[in-house]
Amino acid sequence: MVVVGAGKFGDKAITDRPTAEADARALYDLLSDPKYLTSPDRVILLTATDDEKRHSKKATRENIIKALNEALKKTGKDDLILFAFFGRGASVGDKTCLFTSETEFKERAKTGLLGSDLEPDLKAAKDRKLCLLLDVAFKGFDPGKEAIAEPSLRDVLSAVFGGEDRDEQPTPPDKFVMLSSIPSHPPLSKGGHGLFATSVIEALKGAADTDGYEPDGLVTVGELVKYVEKEVTDQTRAIGKTPKRKRPSRSSSGKS
Repeated sequence: MVVVGAGKFGDKAITDRPTAEADARALYDLLSDPKYLTSPDRVILLTATDDEKRHSKKATRENIIKALNEALKKTGKDDLILFAFFGRGASVGDKTCLFTSETEFKERAKTGLLGSDLEPDLKAAKDRKLCLLLDVAFKGFDPGKEAIAEPSLRDVLSAVFGGEDRDEQPTPPDKFVMLSSIPSHPPLSKGGHGLFATSVIEALKGAADTDGYEPDGLVTVGELVKYVEKEVTDQTRAIGKTPKRKRPSRSSSGKS
């Protein structure tokens, strides 16, 4: 499991996003707690600022790719690989770019994490279960005179689900991508955390375990989506923003 929080940037053209690192740490704490899911050695945390307590690594492009490759090597057939990214991003041409701790906006094609960077390991994980949680603000930067297209995320989805030849095929039941919001809408936050991360963590702790006659200790993808959509919508209304449901790009019926 790989959790990335890139919320602090050296390039003044990119605005810091403090909730990104707070959210990544909170999700890491949950995933590394044996009470809920797994053990600390199965979860890799990458942040822009050092976190000795959690043994985090620097959220550079190279380190993120290495962490994903390590997750691939440590898992086998039907195991789950989770990749969670909290931060900022932008398009670069027709590609999606996720900003790393070292990203320079004008050089983001070289210093950011592209969908094509994820493709080799995600495609190699075709016999694993995949879950991508993406809380990316595609705003918060100064493009100068450059015209920036709204990201389509097509390259990221292609890396997870396969290329264009799969457009007419059913979505693989063991592959899942969930976005905190559509690219044109910045993710909302409350206090020191994003609404998306807070809802996901509450859901995985058991709040979403509602299907059937009684809780069974397992949170299905359907339960996760249902809970997060409702919570984000309700919290959005509560803080006075225009309500708009945020739906995941793809979903499956498998259990997580």
